[in-house]
Amino acid sequence: MAKNYVVPFALTVREQPGMPYRVIGFLKQNEVVEVLDYRIVVDAVWKKVRNSKGMVGWCAARYLAQEDVPVPDALPTGKYRTTINALTVRQAAGIGSRALYTLGPQEVVDVLADSPDGRWRQVQTARGLLGWCAAQ
Repeated sequence: MAKNYVVPFALTVREQPGMPYRVIGFLKQNEVVEVLDYRIVVDAVWKKVRNSKGMVGWCAARYLAQEDVPVPDALPTGKYRTTINALTVRQAAGIGSRALYTLGPQEVVDVLADSPDGRWRQVQTARGLLGWCAAQ
């Protein structure tokens, strides 16, 4: 199955797909999980995941990103459109770097470079703002 990693600082894991269900645990930022199944519940996608400690439960898919596998000599340059409501752009490649601004939904940016690990992309907005955002 596919591998995903946790995007926010912490993510709740529920016994069933949906907000009303009991929380059975938490995942940490950048933790890699195995995706076992998915369901759409009230227009939201939920993924059934298993972490390295064997915990199995459901998380909102919007907080999980696919694990990037860098492609050797790949040139990620070109125009890209954001696919989420808000995407934080940072001063440098890395979650610990200072946040500069947020891209809105469907905003188009130019991708100028890729981080060595393939998880971050340097972008430039139509207004000329530069920064780094998560590649997924």
